[in-house]
Amino acid sequence: MANSSLHRFSSIRLLSKILTILLIFEIGTTIYFEIINSEWSFVLTIRQLPNYFATLLVENNLDYFDLLPGFAPALGTIVNNFNMQMGFSLGLGVIVTLVFLLWFYKAYRNLLSLGARAEELRYSPITVIILWFIPILKIWVQYVAMMEIWKVSHPDSDDSNSWRKIPRSKLVVLWWITFSIPSGVLSWIPYVINAQYLPFAEDIALVIHAISSVVSSILLIFILRKISTWQEVMHQSILFVFCQRITLNKCLFYLYNH
Repeated sequence: MANSSLHRFSSIRLLSKILTILLIFEIGTTIYFEIINSEWSFVLTIRQLPNYFATLLVENNLDYFDLLPGFAPALGTIVNNFNMQMGFSLGLGVIVTLVFLLWFYKAYRNLLSLGARAEELRYSPITVIILWFIPILKIWVQYVAMMEIWKVSHPDSDDSNSWRKIPRSKLVVLWWITFSIPSGVLSWIPYVINAQYLPFAEDIALVIHAISSVVSSILLIFILRKISTWQEVMHQSILFVFCQRITLNKCLFYLYNH
């Protein structure tokens, strides 16, 4: 791999382990908060309250004021529990996102030390992270960049040009579909669904989004393990070949700085 020794390699093994633990924790909270004890169940409960209380008033010949003392505390408890769940899920999501972006940046930057030339890659490492925050465009960038990481890191990529011949990974494609598409579809629902059916459509979309989030996290764990292992092995192989071509002092200096 030409010129691979000129670029600094950053191990992503520890980041992969940390991110895997966070993803497992996120999978558990997603299943509990958004599927078992879900936010869409809360939304349905709130929407059904007016009909429930109207029926209660008619059946018991009561006035609205008779229900207020019991209604307000009950509703307040529901709202507080919902806010706590959403706050916890949001905080965990932010941490997972930041660690994942750091992993993504390092993994993509390592491609230069693993044999890929800067002009061969679609983006620079910092550009990938910047584009990650641009709506619509980020969906394509996530796919292209992750596929490049997969191909260059693949064991069959043994020189600077062969990584382009590596087949596209079905694992990466499935991850990208479950990771990127559902959130985009969810944001467009209010614009394409008739207002009459909007509440039901949103509820279904939230459930689908939660399930796809769990699936994408599981797929990402497999991707993290493969890429981190491949990059470590490939880097060690490059170091071995590099050290055979130079003096011992230069080799030790390179190992110390990489």
